[in-house]
Amino acid sequence: MRIWRLWSVRCLCLTLLCLLFVIYPLLAGQGPVHTRGGGDSPFLFVRLEQLVAGLRAGAFPVRWMPDAAYGLGYPFFDFYAALPYYVAALFRFLGWGPILSLQATQVLGVLLAAGSMFLLARDLFRHPASAALAAVAYTCAPFHLVNVYVRGDSLSEFYAFVFYPLVFWALRRLRADPSPSRTAWLALSYGGLLLSHNLSALILSPFVAAYALYLLWPAPQPAPGTPSPPHPALWQRVDWRALWRIACGGALGLALSASLYQAVLFDLDHVWMGVKDIQTSGFFHYSSQFRGRDLIQPALLFDYEISGPTPFAMGAVQAAVISTGLIALLVDLLRHRRKRTTGARSSAAFWVAGFALSTVMITPLSRFLWDRFPLLPIIQFPWRFLSVQAFFGALIVGELAERLPRPWWVATIGSALLTIAAVGNLRPEYLPIDELDVTPERLALFESFTTNIGTTIRGEYLPASVEPRPWASAASLDRGRSPPPAALEGQVTEVTLLGRSARSERWRVNVASDQAHLVFYTLYFPGWRADRVTGERSERLAIEPLPNSGLVSLRLSQGQHTISLRFVRTPERWIADLISLAAGLTIGASFVLERGPLRGTRWKRVVAAAGGFGVLLGVLFLLGGMLSARGSTSTADPLSMDFDRMPFLHHNPDGIDFDGRARLLAYQYEETVSGGSALTVTLRWMDGADLIADLRLVSPADPHPDLAPAPAPLSEARTPIEGTTTRHVLPIPPDAASGMYYLALRVFDGPEAVHAVNERGDTLGTTYLRPVWVANPRPAQEADPILARFGDRILLRDDVQVREKGGHWEVKLTWQAAAPIPANYTCSLNMLDAGGHLLAQRDLEGGPGHGFWPTSAWPTGEWLTDRLRLPVPPDVEAKSAAALHIVLYDRSLPGLPAAGSVVVPLTERAHINQVPEAAHQVGADFGSQVRLLGYDLAQDASALRLTLHWQSLRPMPDDYTVFVHLFDPESEAIAVQFDARPLQGTYPTNWWRTGEVVSDEVALPLTEVTTGRYMLAVGLYD
Repeated sequence: MRIWRLWSVRCLCLTLLCLLFVIYPLLAGQGPVHTRGGGDSPFLFVRLEQLVAGLRAGAFPVRWMPDAAYGLGYPFFDFYAALPYYVAALFRFLGWGPILSLQATQVLGVLLAAGSMFLLARDLFRHPASAALAAVAYTCAPFHLVNVYVRGDSLSEFYAFVFYPLVFWALRRLRADPSPSRTAWLALSYGGLLLSHNLSALILSPFVAAYALYLLWPAPQPAPGTPSPPHPALWQRVDWRALWRIACGGALGLALSASLYQAVLFDLDHVWMGVKDIQTSGFFHYSSQFRGRDLIQPALLFDYEISGPTPFAMGAVQAAVISTGLIALLVDLLRHRRKRTTGARSSAAFWVAGFALSTVMITPLSRFLWDRFPLLPIIQFPWRFLSVQAFFGALIVGELAERLPRPWWVATIGSALLTIAAVGNLRPEYLPIDELDVTPERLALFESFTTNIGTTIRGEYLPASVEPRPWASAASLDRGRSPPPAALEGQVTEVTLLGRSARSERWRVNVASDQAHLVFYTLYFPGWRADRVTGERSERLAIEPLPNSGLVSLRLSQGQHTISLRFVRTPERWIADLISLAAGLTIGASFVLERGPLRGTRWKRVVAAAGGFGVLLGVLFLLGGMLSARGSTSTADPLSMDFDRMPFLHHNPDGIDFDGRARLLAYQYEETVSGGSALTVTLRWMDGADLIADLRLVSPADPHPDLAPAPAPLSEARTPIEGTTTRHVLPIPPDAASGMYYLALRVFDGPEAVHAVNERGDTLGTTYLRPVWVANPRPAQEADPILARFGDRILLRDDVQVREKGGHWEVKLTWQAAAPIPANYTCSLNMLDAGGHLLAQRDLEGGPGHGFWPTSAWPTGEWLTDRLRLPVPPDVEAKSAAALHIVLYDRSLPGLPAAGSVVVPLTERAHINQVPEAAHQVGADFGSQVRLLGYDLAQDASALRLTLHWQSLRPMPDDYTVFVHLFDPESEAIAVQFDARPLQGTYPTNWWRTGEVVSDEVALPLTEVTTGRYMLAVGLYD
């Protein structure tokens, strides 16, 4: 203890000095640290603000993101370990802004991780220099910093580093004294790890169990004078009391986190992650994420660039210092091989084994384990074991100061090397925003622009009933405003929103018909409850989740109703939360009861501690208010976003730099524009002579490479940069669909693009300015021409346009929702040649508008024009296209049933009215609309060729399918059949003119038809 008193202050200063270099980059920029390729750091804002909204609505624990999934809601927190976000929420409730709250949480995470390692190392090592060196090695481990400076959204995994040392420290303390309070410490540390990052807990748990057994075996030597058995049996060598306490501590830790993991087990089958292979497939499959030769970065200064050598690796200096520690341990082992080792020396063997095993788990050498153990693939990335490796490696590094002479110099030099290597090449990118920029509107725009639903890459927590995944919603198409429930069946005369919170909404609905089926624009997930409220009484209503869209729907009788929708605990979540509550109370009781009643001095200490805590809260409240009220970023600079590096709408204090040749300083235009008018944009430049500024008003699908080719620009204007300003006039088409569009700015030097760059010289993606909202309602009229009906809810206007341009067929379709649509239909475009053969096909999973105008969000009774592109295959001539086959189908149902389809001829046909001389005369009329004049029949060895001669008797509103059946007249069994639109699907009946004759050849294959006598049946159906 004398050594600790003499050296602890000096070593503490050394540790804090090194931590200062780690923390400083978090706070040094004009805005928060920003990451994109390794993980979107703005996810932190979304998660924090949605958590705070839930807490303010009275939810605890929070399970629902009310504004995610484009305003439909998302059960993110039901599955995600979010303890660090609760820490950040504490700062938010103290008046701190979201940016400052998250920065404070990150700084606190650094300090707590170092402190917990210092605590463990102090228990392990004799010299404080060893503890300081271990704390620095742990905190400056590259993978620890990667979780802030590369994987900016990995706050939970970053906080797992806080609990790794605490779990091992609690185990050691409990082994030394199996008391209730130390059992509680183990429960708190292990439960905290589970609630911070469950995958890290899964990774560490086998090592925790192994270390517990390591500590329990053998039991401590008996006290002097106490006889011991000469040959103790196996069961006599185990300290059963300590084993029981350790088991209780682990069980209490599991119970403390039951509100998370038990709810996950109950609810997993209700989301995509439980019914689809999306979390462990493709990029997220472990097979492509092992580290071999790239396990260690060769550079002395660690490279954090996601585009360079992988940052998910060890650092060269880190590996060298750990190797030095291993050599020191080996030399010490050889030197003392005949002496009995205890304490830190005995644990060193476990650190080495843990380091070796965690390293193997990162490399392909462990592939056989990943292939055989079912829980390992859930971890996704083998390099996640770098966290465990860093933990054991830091303890090995701490052994250096313990075993080498001059521990102070060893700690100083080692800490300096590790810190310089970790932060020497750290050049974080900052997002130039302030507290006032983190608004619900900006967060919603970020989700729409990136299409990362609820801060998840693959929408893994979408309810299982949702198919296809949404890209937009009725709320996002109406600027985030809550759309009223719509009547799928029946008639509703009044819908009024009475109130809304993060977990509830109240509506007054007046049903005029006998019954009504209403859809609410909220995704259903177990926990949503509907009640009809009458005064103080409420009657529970049955919720019917809609297939496909996954929305909440209710059936109501005639009359006025007050409907309450609330997200409440399910019975399973009640059980999980009560288990966690009981565990928390047990842990608290363990601390209190062991120390006895509060009397005298102890009572005064408690009062003093409470008073000090109150003062601390007051200071934090005042400090947060002052820091968060700092001046905001200038609003004169241009706002922009780009999909590649910085998709959050942000300021550009120095303007937008186009490779040093031009700089956009500001811009001005109206945010809302109507169809048929013009959008006037004024851009203010510095430099840019001889360059051209190109502005395009584009679909929300434009930024996404996965959705290419995106629709053609809605409007475009190119203007030479002459002087300091350019004026761009973009005409808005009269048939533009209402909704959000992006303004894409490009600069050209002749035909060559001049790309925007950031202050570090990195090339950015296409620059998008503030979004533009087009307000263009187009009510349908009775006289509007209808080409086709897709069921009883969707109409296609008779003005389909197709043209070839730039290697694509540009298609324009105009739709109408005749009634509210419950599903999001997928749109399939099929280009056919004159023989009915498929030239090209494109299925738009999200439906019209690439899903940004989903069918469930279409306003009733209005026309919506959709612009799409269909690529022309390299081996196809665009002019060979003869017809376009349009299909809307439901992806959520077996067989992908179509809501409807239509074939649109693209070439003008010769209309024949002359009746041909058919070999067989028939003269049969079908519904007074079409007549089968006759047919010709020919047969060869492989097929029966039937030519049907039809004549239109009057205009046909429907697109009929012709069927031909070859059947056995005795058994009436069909031997072969043919079903298709006339002329190989290229000439639908609703295009035929009155009196027109159409000769349609049908080939029936005979290869599998047995010899015999057959008959032919011919007809048409809708």
